[in-house]
Amino acid sequence: MRNLVLEDKRVKKRRTIQESLFMYFSLIIISVILIFVFFFYIYTSNILTQRASDSFQKLSYSISAQVDQEIRKMDTVSLNIAYSNLIKGAFANYLKGNGSSKYENSKSLVDLLISMMGPLRSVEQINMYGLDGQMVGAGFLNQSINVALNNKAWFNTVLSYGGLKYISLPYNNSFFITDTNLKQSRYFISLYRICFDKYGQKVAVIETAQDCDVVFGEIGNIINSGADNVRVFIFNGEGQLMFPYRNIDEEDYAFYFDKINTSGSNALSGSFTVYNPNIKENEVVAYNRSDYTDWSVLVVQQAKQVLAPVNRFTVLTVMITAIMLISSLFLSFFTASRLTNPLRRIHEAVQKTELNNLALNNDFELNSSVDELEELNSAFQNMNNKLKQSLDELLMAKQEELQAKMLALQSQMNSHFLYNSLATIGIMAEEHMDESIITMCEDVSFMLRYVSSGQLSIVPVEMEIEYVEKYLECMQLRYGSNLRYSIDVADEIEKVEIPKLLVQPLVENALKHGTNVEPPWNISVYGRAADDHWYVTVSDNGPGFKAEVIESFEREKQLAWQNNFESNVNSVGVGLLNTFNRLKLTYKENMVFEIRNKADGGAEVTIGGFI
Repeated sequence: MRNLVLEDKRVKKRRTIQESLFMYFSLIIISVILIFVFFFYIYTSNILTQRASDSFQKLSYSISAQVDQEIRKMDTVSLNIAYSNLIKGAFANYLKGNGSSKYENSKSLVDLLISMMGPLRSVEQINMYGLDGQMVGAGFLNQSINVALNNKAWFNTVLSYGGLKYISLPYNNSFFITDTNLKQSRYFISLYRICFDKYGQKVAVIETAQDCDVVFGEIGNIINSGADNVRVFIFNGEGQLMFPYRNIDEEDYAFYFDKINTSGSNALSGSFTVYNPNIKENEVVAYNRSDYTDWSVLVVQQAKQVLAPVNRFTVLTVMITAIMLISSLFLSFFTASRLTNPLRRIHEAVQKTELNNLALNNDFELNSSVDELEELNSAFQNMNNKLKQSLDELLMAKQEELQAKMLALQSQMNSHFLYNSLATIGIMAEEHMDESIITMCEDVSFMLRYVSSGQLSIVPVEMEIEYVEKYLECMQLRYGSNLRYSIDVADEIEKVEIPKLLVQPLVENALKHGTNVEPPWNISVYGRAADDHWYVTVSDNGPGFKAEVIESFEREKQLAWQNNFESNVNSVGVGLLNTFNRLKLTYKENMVFEIRNKADGGAEVTIGGFI
């Protein structure tokens, strides 16, 4: 009796295949899931943080460039006034005048100041202060009054700058706005500098003022775009808060600027994570410091917002995996004994399946007594058929996609030249240059026919060079003897077919940047063949590429290879990037695209491809 009991216990300790599979699969799958989720979270959070930092870095640079552009407009108007003998003479006459003559002098001066603003009103207000306090203003308010300069906080600082620009903090309730509602709602920034006479004596203080909504308009667009809790701060070189400028306690945000200055780096840009004591949260911060204004632009977002996608995905992954785990283990527990051999055969068939033999596995027969396995085998064969069909369709779709991308990139450039041509024709019309207008119109007509002919997306080199020659002829009509150009293309590459509008954007880019020096401006187009490749080089005698521009463009080329033209950052110009992308679409790894500075000065761009 006792032996029977022991034998019964031994029998109870045995496990079936279903039980063993359930136990082992449970341990393996749960362990794998936990390890996967842990490392996935760490890896993805690091990637998201880095991508957010890079994205904010680019955003801060973009904002900094926009703000610099507005400040440069104010600075340009200020410099134009400072170097205008006509305005300085008119202001001197105003200071010396009295009675009706003083009024007439102030009226003439106001007209001159308004003309300095230009038709687009580069600034909102211009004020000129005599050192004795007499002031003439133009813009929002045209007036002449006396001002106690010694009571102005900026006066002594501007005097000490010796003619350099001084930029004020944002302010409202400006004395040159009479509307009470505007005083409370509008904020301004002023740029001041001392004006000297021909003997080097200080004669006036020039103030150019601009609305803060204009200076910081780009930031408002970003904030209003609905970005998740992204905030922007701008500090001047002394650590004073320039933006935001409404209802802000500057001390609450001073730690951002302190973090930049205590990071031990003199870099103009960077990113870091900082603890915000006001909200008791970690934040991701990217900054860019302008070498023109010495202002630091910071883009800030809470770290938990950056990691929100990975947190949501992790929770969803765990839930879906748990459901799949339970379902899989439940089925395996009841069907393990009948699945072993048929599943092994199916597994072998799956292992042998490759892209080049999808159709060969359709005659595989399982011969199993389990209906579900037969259905699985049938589904596997159907999957092979559908996969082969889908693969064929995908290859065809890829070819159509490449053609569509080529046409899209070309269409970006079709109207690129039209605006400048019309502007040049308008100027020549004002100058009564009838013959030049006829030549310009004929050249533009030829170029438009060339660009708009949709039948050909690939053209011979000689046709593209003829288009470039017409373009340079138009530009010479515009710039006259200041522009010189030469075109030298070897005969052996004239019949080589290349994408349309491939060379002209390089010439346009050379003109755009090569004319930033004293004329004459020399543009050279040189074509040759070597090592089974064609090459076309466009060069100028301008200031050349800055080192950071070359580095930035190399990064953009790497991104283009990695991202298949998506999310390209236009940091060096649409023309260069479009040309690179079109070369990549046409020649792939056989393309040539190089930018460099010449030893004797100027920039040089070389493109090419396999003949």
